[in-house]
Amino acid sequence: MGWLTEKPVIWELKKGWVPLICLIFPILLVFGIWYMGKKAKMEKMMKGLIGVGILFALIVCNLIFVIIAKSNNQLIESFFISVSVLVIGSSLFYSVILLAANTKEYLQRMHLQEFMVLEWEEYNYLSLVNNKQIREVKTLSSFIEELKRWDEMIVDEAVSDQIVDLITLMSKVNSIKEGQTALFIERHVFSLTSLLKQFHQVELSKLTGSAITRIKQKLRHTLDIALQAIRQEILDEMKQQNRMAEVEADLYIESLRNEGLL
Repeated sequence: MGWLTEKPVIWELKKGWVPLICLIFPILLVFGIWYMGKKAKMEKMMKGLIGVGILFALIVCNLIFVIIAKSNNQLIESFFISVSVLVIGSSLFYSVILLAANTKEYLQRMHLQEFMVLEWEEYNYLSLVNNKQIREVKTLSSFIEELKRWDEMIVDEAVSDQIVDLITLMSKVNSIKEGQTALFIERHVFSLTSLLKQFHQVELSKLTGSAITRIKQKLRHTLDIALQAIRQEILDEMKQQNRMAEVEADLYIESLRNEGLL
């Protein structure tokens, strides 16, 4: 995962060339804001252009007043020059803040654009990406591979141990259910993936303190509960299979008796 999206960092750098170039060459800021708003259908960026336009209009007006003041009063000319410098600085500052503040959403919407048609509205990025990933998990085998990737990314040893337990349990479920795992995937995969992503994001934040510690403890505790629930589900499934085997054995013996073979 990258810094701002669920895509790799290389992908983010490739897609983020516009805001990067605009920050290096501020003269392109207006173009960058327009391009990002148009490309990712971001209404707030297009509205932000109105603010940039107002500031630009103020700059033009002040320049006109400076030209007029040249032939009238030196003091008035100095005043309008100062105002022009202030407005130009404000315009650059506003444009940089607008572009930088929306770069994350721009990249996220560019990711969403890869698997859906964007409209001029807000989206819950993480929810949509999670739903897509869940739809792509067709088998427990693919989810087990995903768990192995989480095990490599997450640093916390306790959570890493929980992931190892999950892999073991998923392998067991896959064997006893013999491919009939659609309901199990629907019940557990989304929630488990979400929990692991949240924990990984907390680790990436590098934040410390009592609040972060509580969040980590809560996520670990939730994973423990999930492990207990899955273990219980496996036990119930095994008991059910044992009962079915016993019933089938009884029916087989009864059929042999009915045929006079016993």
